[in-house]
Amino acid sequence: MTVAQLDALIRRNPRDPALLQRLDNLRLTERLPSGRRNQLLSLLHTDRDRHALMVIADTSEFSPPAPGETPADPFPGRTSASAILNRAFNYVSQSTHTLPDFFATRTEAEYQEPKLRDKDLCPVSSTEQPLRLSATYRGTVLYRNGTEVVEAQKKSSKRLLNIRDHALDTRGNFGLALTSIFSAAANPQSKVTWSRWERGELGNLAVFQFEIPSTVPVFEVTYCCLPVGDGTTIYRNNAAYRGEFAVNPSTGAIMRLLLNADLDEDRDPRAPLVRSQLMIDYAPVEIGGKQYVTPIRSVSLSRGRTLQMIYHFGLTFLRYGPYETLVNEFTFTNYHKFGSEARILAGYDEVPQSTDPGSSNKPSPAAKSH
Repeated sequence: MTVAQLDALIRRNPRDPALLQRLDNLRLTERLPSGRRNQLLSLLHTDRDRHALMVIADTSEFSPPAPGETPADPFPGRTSASAILNRAFNYVSQSTHTLPDFFATRTEAEYQEPKLRDKDLCPVSSTEQPLRLSATYRGTVLYRNGTEVVEAQKKSSKRLLNIRDHALDTRGNFGLALTSIFSAAANPQSKVTWSRWERGELGNLAVFQFEIPSTVPVFEVTYCCLPVGDGTTIYRNNAAYRGEFAVNPSTGAIMRLLLNADLDEDRDPRAPLVRSQLMIDYAPVEIGGKQYVTPIRSVSLSRGRTLQMIYHFGLTFLRYGPYETLVNEFTFTNYHKFGSEARILAGYDEVPQSTDPGSSNKPSPAAKSH
């Protein structure tokens, strides 16, 4: 379904009791813009409908933009495109050094497929179940000396029943993902090419595609677990990567990063993982009175096989069970700079401290700190 068709479906009757079933069974062929997503969310009247729409929006992040989101501006020419690309590489090389130490609120929403009953299990089933919100978390992410740390999170909703035990762990939204991809993209074995112009909130963005072969180390794809031994053997794959990044053409700032691991089930039929994708949206954020471009939202998607226990003749065996899809959405808000600030206020008379033992020895009001 296209974005326009989804819009018409919801606006036709947002209170339709059958709308949830329709939303559960559709996928977009185009990326749903954030502005259109927020408009449609405001029309829906139940949490389950809104969660279903968020699943559609999150999974559409890895699809091409709708036609109206790509202006008809021509290719800027090889010289101009190279200049934009150079600004992007310079920006990434300097951004981690210019970012201050800060902390922000991180809100996480986990979506999973409900667990199937035993009689429904099939070793190679690829039928997707409708994704459901399994849990939400709220915590603080700290960025110190170029390192990202997430403090203990607080679960803000109860985990739903009949949810699988798997969880999708996503790290590196601040700095690591961006610097690693651009470092690998700069390798002579990698390929970076012009793609298109795309509309952004602050103007048109220049979009480039990249291909990074498996011989250039980026990230190791891991997945738990392989159906051998006691079922705790981790699958590891130094996969190739492809994706794209959107650049502010005047500053070189990266406004969007899309990353796809090259996982081929036909090439490696025993591999438990068939999809591993990451999208990060960036925007200007004020930290300590200055503006910096930082992540405001990210979506991670993974699709792989579960493990199934089989009991025969008093023995236990492991085999692959149905596929499952996991989606995590993160939003980052309430940015604050680490440290303290002091302000000297003029116009106050200095008051000497009293030597009276009964005095409270309060500091002079000539200086105040906050």
